[in-house]
Amino acid sequence: MIIGIGGCSRSGKTQLAQQLAEAVGKGVQSALVIHQDDFVLDPAFIPKIKKHINWEIPESIDFARFRHAIRRAHRAHDIVIVEGLLVYHDPQITALFDELIFLEIEEATFDARKKRDDRWPEPKWYREHIWASFLQYGQAPRMGDFIFLSGEEPIDLPTLIEQLSLA
Repeated sequence: MIIGIGGCSRSGKTQLAQQLAEAVGKGVQSALVIHQDDFVLDPAFIPKIKKHINWEIPESIDFARFRHAIRRAHRAHDIVIVEGLLVYHDPQITALFDELIFLEIEEATFDARKKRDDRWPEPKWYREHIWASFLQYGQAPRMGDFIFLSGEEPIDLPTLIEQLSLA
């Protein structure tokens, strides 16, 4: 099974992917998490915005390598969980998913969480750019049966596992 998890930056995609993998991995199934961020191109090849690398656009991701890694992982693991802001942008990748999860948060929640993200100093325009890029490129496509979850509150993992038929 391949599970896609999409949503805005700071919506909880990585945390949910890790929790699912850990819960599934305790059973007889092997699970692997693949992070879209691991397929970002060399910064020299990514367009810039206001002299900063524009990580938030499709042109920043090596989708061919991303697709190949998902297929390879699926041959080696029972469950592959793929997460990222642009995970549903590429229709070929979306077509690989057996289950589609989308985490939703309000813009105010995103802004509050991004302000606490101290990995690098980000001016207000950068936070606004990330939200705008999410709205343009990171939305759930209008196809498939998505499980929409709130990233505003803790996720009921046992219920989600049952819904995904992973129990």
